[in-house]
Amino acid sequence: MMLMTDGLLGTLGRSPTEHRLITGRSLVDRWSIAGRSLVDRWSIAD
Repeated sequence: MMLMTDGLLGTLGRSPTEHRLITGRSLVDRWSIAGRSLVDRWSIAD
């Protein structure tokens, strides 16, 4: 519960541009992870 409130306070304290950068980075991370898992699946299939 403490981590949740800390995260919320941290996001509120940040500037909109910084927040956008962070969300963009997490999206890119998610895409790269998804792509990597797909590649792994194909290599296993071979």
